[in-house]
Amino acid sequence: MLDKQIPSRQQSTTIEQYGTVTVLVNNVGLTNQHKDLDVVNLDLEEWDWLTDVNLKSILLGSRFAIPHMVKAGGGSFINTASMAGFTGDSVRSAYGASKAGGVNLTRYIAAQYGKDHIRCNGVAPGLILSPAAKNNMPQVVLDIFAKFNALPYHGEADDIGYTVPFLASDESKFITGQTIQVEGGHLSANPSISDFNVYVNKAKSN
Repeated sequence: MLDKQIPSRQQSTTIEQYGTVTVLVNNVGLTNQHKDLDVVNLDLEEWDWLTDVNLKSILLGSRFAIPHMVKAGGGSFINTASMAGFTGDSVRSAYGASKAGGVNLTRYIAAQYGKDHIRCNGVAPGLILSPAAKNNMPQVVLDIFAKFNALPYHGEADDIGYTVPFLASDESKFITGQTIQVEGGHLSANPSISDFNVYVNKAKSN
């Protein structure tokens, strides 16, 4: 279980060093493909652990920062979600459920503290070609994701890096309670469109 005292110590150190906090990025995402399986076969201890790490961490980080943001006159939270929080999958049930919880917790924080000039938004990445993805993900998996992207390329780390500062800045001062899906339009279309396009192109060539 997460140690509730750790955020308290970090809170004290942060305020002592910086004076206040007006931006907090709750950036975490953990999964275990060997234990986080379908609903019948997933490890229940893994469910508890992933829920703690992926969802409860947002609650605790926000819980400690909100009083300081109120005192400072406002602020902005950015929570890292995932496109897994918007759709179903054959495995990673705990990961998807915890990320979906983060999407809705984002709305709750926005609704509860908006009058205190506190905004709360989320970023839901799709497949991002981070060094870990490039080094560990087989090309066949990358090709599967590319097949269903609306755009003809994968996301880069900068695509998330540009979105987070925007949500932290006054340029997004009228945006709150939203989770921006930075996933190349992966979930924007009917899932059959890729195969349908193959059928249409074959018909045109005959």
